[in-house]
This record gives sequence, structure tokens and C-alpha cells, in this order.
Amino acid sequence: MITVSQLWTYPFKSGKGVSLTSAQLDSEGMCDDRRLVALDENGVFITARRYSQLLQLSCTKNSRGWLLQHPS
Repeated sequence: MITVSQLWTYPFKSGKGVSLTSAQLDSEGMCDDRRLVALDENGVFITARRYSQLLQLSCTKNSRGWLLQHPS
């Protein structure tokens, strides 16, 4: 038997997670999980390994799309 004690999604790669009570799956995995990423000016994918400030970003879905917020 498997018991799930917590369920999290990370809409923005390297950003803060969002706690869930349920989730839906599609052909790419959990819906809205790691679907948004940061790119540099050359279109190269960047992560918190190189830019640790990404870890402070929160990402919330709203009626107009996605809202990225940073504490400062």
C-alpha cells in the first residue's frame, strides 16, 4: 500500500512549490508542474543552480494566466 502524505506542484521551474489537496494528470505528468521556465537573453534555460534568486519566486495561476512574484 502507498500513502501520500503531501502533494506539491512547482509550476515555475526552480520556484516555490504549491501545496495541493488533489492533482490531475495529463500526457506530460502532473498538470501545471514545471511547465514554466526562465530563459536568458539567448533563449537558454536557466535554473536556481546558477541563479539562486529564482528559488524565491512564487507562481500563481489566475484568470489572466500566471503571476510570478518575488518578495522584494
